[in-house]
Amino acid sequence: EDPGLKGEVRVAADAARTEVEIRGGEGELGRIFPALEIPVALRGRAAGDIRIVRTMDGEEYSGTFAGPEISGYGQIAKDVAGRLEFRDGVLDFPELALGLYGGRFEGRALIGTVDGRFDVDLRGRGVDLSLLSADAAGALSLTLAGRGVFGADTLEGMFDVEDLVFSP
Repeated sequence: EDPGLKGEVRVAADAARTEVEIRGGEGELGRIFPALEIPVALRGRAAGDIRIVRTMDGEEYSGTFAGPEISGYGQIAKDVAGRLEFRDGVLDFPELALGLYGGRFEGRALIGTVDGRFDVDLRGRGVDLSLLSADAAGALSLTLAGRGVFGADTLEGMFDVEDLVFSP
């Protein structure tokens, strides 16, 4: 028993397949992702349900999650929630919502942890420009979409800024 991890666990197994369901799970992402061998460097407490299926062909994970604050890759996201799937080195968030830079982002994101591919479609609104640049103020709304490979391809999108002010 680990006091840092909570949840109700159900296990079903036969010669070809093991299935684990965790309901009402809660724990530290910095411990959960490495235990599942998902190469993502995120920290923070999250709660949700997860299903793990192991067969001779590999492992796959799927579930829902929510956390008040999740950090990683130099960012801190607030009120994070969504659905995740992981299989064959591909981390997919078919539903994702999070607070970032004072605004709210919603959409989906797929990340290839081995091959570096991505497929993203996000919408953000209410982003506080002063949190991005001390010389600016205003509320940014944007859409970002694209697919490709990190470092080779870019996300494209549209943006709108309300009440834009630049300081001298």
